[in-house]
Amino acid sequence: MGTTEEGYSILLDGRPLKTPSGGQVIVPRKNQVLALLTCAEWEGQDKILKSYTLPVTSIVVRAIESMADQDIRKGVYDNLLKYVNTDAILYHQDYPESFVALQNKHWMPLIEWANKKYDIQLKITNGIVSVKQDERVFDIFRAKMASFDNVELAAFEKIVLRSKSFLIALGLMEDHLTVDQAADCARLEVMHQIEKWGEVEDAHDVDREELRKQLGAARCALIR
Repeated sequence: MGTTEEGYSILLDGRPLKTPSGGQVIVPRKNQVLALLTCAEWEGQDKILKSYTLPVTSIVVRAIESMADQDIRKGVYDNLLKYVNTDAILYHQDYPESFVALQNKHWMPLIEWANKKYDIQLKITNGIVSVKQDERVFDIFRAKMASFDNVELAAFEKIVLRSKSFLIALGLMEDHLTVDQAADCARLEVMHQIEKWGEVEDAHDVDREELRKQLGAARCALIR
């Protein structure tokens, strides 16, 4: 790892790592841990590069290449806000009781936290008809995203896209959820199936660990 006036460069055999567009990867000085994690990812690579083993690097590159552009940022806001009305944790089931218990254990505390944290009242439905949240909710969530720096927004985007949940992403970003708790919230229906029918080896377990890896990378990217 090298240093520049702007921050930390990632060196591969003494040469700086570059983004797909050819720019040098520079991690801001306030994100030293992120720079070290990025270096560690590359040190762990075999002779054949495997892009799926570089989740932290993907966040860094996304932050550098895209999040500094205000038009792209606004597009990211718009795209991620689409998940608010479709957030799975707001669509509950009345049965079976075993799944209702999981909802109450994993989803309801997160919803209650979000309501209190952001002074909102999220709408929950027990039916299949889509629910539309109040415009004020969108205004507050948009303002929250606008407060993120480039790295934070790139990490937040990854969490939303991987978990398919805006609220889970907020919970993880704000340290209300651990990585394991966030993963459990995102996999509640699968967890219920496993409790009932058992785990499919090399399927459920692989998916679980991949989700934890991606969410963990995003959360670690925020360490200062």
